[in-house]
Amino acid sequence: WCVSRNSCASTSPHPACTGGTRAAFETAVADNVIVYSNSASFLDITAPSTCATTADTQNGTTDCFGGTSSSTPFAAGVAAITTQAAGGTMSPPALRQLLVDTGDSVTDPKNGRVSARVNGWNAVVAASNSEPPPPPPPPQCEVTSVFVSGIVLGTQSVSRGSKLGTAMVTLADDCGGAVSGVDVTGTFTGSFSGTSTESTNGSSVAGFLSDNTAQKKISFAFCVDDVAHAAYKAASNVATCAAQ
Repeated sequence: WCVSRNSCASTSPHPACTGGTRAAFETAVADNVIVYSNSASFLDITAPSTCATTADTQNGTTDCFGGTSSSTPFAAGVAAITTQAAGGTMSPPALRQLLVDTGDSVTDPKNGRVSARVNGWNAVVAASNSEPPPPPPPPQCEVTSVFVSGIVLGTQSVSRGSKLGTAMVTLADDCGGAVSGVDVTGTFTGSFSGTSTESTNGSSVAGFLSDNTAQKKISFAFCVDDVAHAAYKAASNVATCAAQ
């Protein structure tokens, strides 16, 4: 928050009034712009100045606080309680617009220019009723590891006691997302044989069937040979082979 040097009327912004700062100028008891104050289009709001009452450093009051020493902290104080009422966060453009919109109109007798004097009550009420800012989006997780999280074996009956071997391979990643459309290569051994490549579905599961059938005493194993994903780390597998 800043004012132009020595409160003198000028035609261009003071160098300090840049970025997120707001320019304030002064009003008198009659609620118009005091004669010695700035008045220009680049000034945003007015604030109490001439013989304004405020707290002092001794837990009392000062009954004739004036000049830019008064108007600037008044405006800054209203900005602070307004931001607090809004939940503790307001962008500088949003805060400026709210203070201007909720201020009381005052007139500069020097040129007839009408501007807004800060109204703390109006600003706080408006900020309290405003919609809170949306929560920030969750941070994006970068997948650094894809691994086999489980292998389930079984059989599928085909005819007259003959069965095919089945294997269901589930993939996972370190972000907890679905690992779909990824090619998995695996091999049956034992009672069943065959090597094939299958793609994971939307549930991150790839299903396999053996090349041959078997009957009665069936004993077989299935091992994952490869996962076609750049982040695949076999060392992170919960299971690489399963047997029954």
